[in-house]
Amino acid sequence: MSTERYFLETHIPGGDLPILRVHTSPDPQQEKHLHITFIRPFVTHQPESVKQKIVDFCCQQSPISFFLEGKNNFDQNTFYIPVTSNRLQKFNDDLEEILTHDVTFDDKLSDQKTLHLTIDRNIPPLPKTEMIMTRLTCIRNSYDGNGKRIWFSYDFVTHETLNRLESLDPIYWQRSQNLYRSQH
Repeated sequence: MSTERYFLETHIPGGDLPILRVHTSPDPQQEKHLHITFIRPFVTHQPESVKQKIVDFCCQQSPISFFLEGKNNFDQNTFYIPVTSNRLQKFNDDLEEILTHDVTFDDKLSDQKTLHLTIDRNIPPLPKTEMIMTRLTCIRNSYDGNGKRIWFSYDFVTHETLNRLESLDPIYWQRSQNLYRSQH
């Protein structure tokens, strides 16, 4: 079994929610990204097969609307904004089910997954804000000194699988956002 752990996320551009802008470091390795984590972190001894299952699942999806609203906390120092969307919850549950036999998930923290956006400080409750998930980003956390790095992304607008460099390229992001806006 690989010692690399994998995470599936959707990133929220900080500019979309000015109240949530996170202090970013000049060092890109230390930069924080607002994100929602799907399914439990996992390890696998067949990463390419798992990647293909994720891509095959995502090919059947379109951008997903969800809402951020309010504020809550897991403990005294860990705050989050709840995410609400039946479709996003189903996306999470279905994706975990598809991967169940191919990965070893971390233990569940609770019976029901709480979709949320972790924030780094105590802020006033966020008014109900609609967001759209247009991309799923897959993170590989290797223990070889590279830390967490984007493995690949799947774009629900262009239906493209993007490698690490394409995932980080703002031109790919802007092209996808422009196409989404022109379709809606």
